[in-house]
Amino acid sequence: MSLVALANDLLRRRGRLYRLLGIGLTAATLHWAFAERHYSASVVFTPEINVKNISAVSSLGGLASQLGLNLPTGIVPLSFYGELIGSQGLLRELAQAPLAYVSDKGDTLRMTLIDSYASPSLSEAERLRRAVKNIRRHTDITINNTANTISIEYTAANPALAAAVVNKYVDLVNRFNVSQRQSEAKALREFLQGTALPRAASELSASEDSLARFYVRNRSFESSPSLRLEEARLQRRIAIKQQSYLELSGQLEQARVDEVQNTPIISIISPGYPPAKPSSPLWYINLAIVVLLAFATWTLTILLERYHGEIVSENREEYRSLQNELGSIRAKLGRLLPVRSRRPPNDRE
Repeated sequence: MSLVALANDLLRRRGRLYRLLGIGLTAATLHWAFAERHYSASVVFTPEINVKNISAVSSLGGLASQLGLNLPTGIVPLSFYGELIGSQGLLRELAQAPLAYVSDKGDTLRMTLIDSYASPSLSEAERLRRAVKNIRRHTDITINNTANTISIEYTAANPALAAAVVNKYVDLVNRFNVSQRQSEAKALREFLQGTALPRAASELSASEDSLARFYVRNRSFESSPSLRLEEARLQRRIAIKQQSYLELSGQLEQARVDEVQNTPIISIISPGYPPAKPSSPLWYINLAIVVLLAFATWTLTILLERYHGEIVSENREEYRSLQNELGSIRAKLGRLLPVRSRRPPNDRE
């Protein structure tokens, strides 16, 4: 089969392509005109890093590891937020969260996504399962490690509902972050208050006692160079222990504040707004699909016809023999299963 012959066949039967395009464009137009519109709203945020907690935990990491304790690192990768947003627990909470949005008629509606995606006749467990499944299907998460941002996109039949859902996503993530920060601050406070600070106080007290005993044993040490060096060494040890104790005391006070602090630690770069235009269906997508399908169907049918014609021409005798055999089989079946002819009404007695 040469390309020139195939091109001639395609051009000679271009009317078939026009008919396919006409049918496809008609179907695409009807779909675009009557299909339900869907709107996609998105929100972009970046999690803030608590530098104070990171530095505090880093400075105490060695001491905690020596004591066999594990402290939170204070740094959460962006991939963690992607897993959190798609987790079963957060989606279940989102499905049951009350949402308020403005309908197309201007009325303020309050509902949950369970009411939107599941019939009231189902059991609560089944309604929740279906709602979570639909929420996950309509949610798209994009992580930008370069810009340190996370984007959440949600698609719904109502633009205001789509915006309400993405904003609720951010609210739930922020509540988790606040809870996590408070848990980290609690762990840090318990470690400082129960282990690190008492140990620092004990070491400071021991250093001060060593200096006191030095003074008792050496009432006139000014004339001895070695004793003056010993006193300086003890003074430096006390200064170091005192500085460490003061730093730990300050970190303990900060941990107590962070433990009860509930201010947001997420910076919203672009909040969710109701989109003005639908995200689907899009007429140019429908047009591209119609054109591709029409060209593919047109080319495939002509190729199959040419292939069938070549097989018949190359195996003409076998093809005629097959037709004769099929005709003989039909004739035998006709004799075995005769069809009774109906007589006209006038011939009936």
